[in-house]
Amino acid sequence: MTANKLNCAESDNETGAKRWALLEMIYTAQNNYLRVFKLLADKDYYVAWCVLERIEIAIKTILRHYTFIDDEYKILFIQEYVTKLQRLFPYKLFASSEFVKKEVRCSICNNIISLRNRCGHRKGEFYKGEHCSHLITNAEILAIAIVEKPFNKYSVANVTGKDNDPYCYPLIDYLLSIIDHPFNEWDTRESKILENHALYTAGRNDKCPCGSKLKYKKCCLKKAGVELPHTDFILRQPTVNTFGKIPTNKKLLVFGGKA
Repeated sequence: MTANKLNCAESDNETGAKRWALLEMIYTAQNNYLRVFKLLADKDYYVAWCVLERIEIAIKTILRHYTFIDDEYKILFIQEYVTKLQRLFPYKLFASSEFVKKEVRCSICNNIISLRNRCGHRKGEFYKGEHCSHLITNAEILAIAIVEKPFNKYSVANVTGKDNDPYCYPLIDYLLSIIDHPFNEWDTRESKILENHALYTAGRNDKCPCGSKLKYKKCCLKKAGVELPHTDFILRQPTVNTFGKIPTNKKLLVFGGKA
C-alpha cells in the first residue's frame, strides 16, 4: 500500500494517493483492534485503553473521507465495539491539561501556523497521500485539572502502565472468557442486584458497601440486600467458550439477545 501511495504521489495522482493513504489507515486500525485483544489477554489494560483511543481518532479521519459499502473493511463494526470496550473499563477520572500553544506547525510543509499566517494546507485533508495536521512544537502548561470527560482519554488518573495500575477489570476479564475472537457480536445490559447482608461486615454507622457514601443504616441496610451494579453480557450467537457454560449469579449470558 505504501509503495502504491508513493507512486501515485510522484505522478501527481492526488485521488489515487489519498485512496491508498486511507486504505493504509484502515489496515492500521484493523491491526490495532486485533492488538487490543492481545493486550487485554496479557493484562496490559492501560496500553490497550490507549490503543483504543488511537483507533477512535483514526476512524474519525477515515469516515470523513471514505464511504463504505456494506462495511467491507469492518471499520463501522470496529468503531461500534471500540466504544463498547471503553465502557467496560473502570476509569472515571482523568488529568486534563490547560496550556498555551506558542508554536504550531503544518505537518505537510512545516510552516508556522498562526491566526494571521496560513500555509494554504487545510487541516484534515490529504496532500500526496499525507494527512495534514497541526503539530504543537512549543507550549506552556498553565494548569492540570481532574475531569470525568477528558479531551485526551490516555491521561487516566493514577495509572501509567501494567506495573503501576491499581484498578480491577472484572468486566473485561469476563468478556474475554466468553468470546472466541474480536469479531464476536456482543452487548451489555446494566441493572442492579441485591447481595446478602451476611456477606458484609460493615457496621450500621459505616459507609454502605454499595458505594453510595451514605451510612449503611441510611442506605442498603433497610433493603433486602446490598444493592450493587450488575452487568449482563448479551451474545448475538453462542460461542465455543460458552458451550455448556452455566450462567452464575454474577453474570448472565443471553444467547440470541439483541442490543
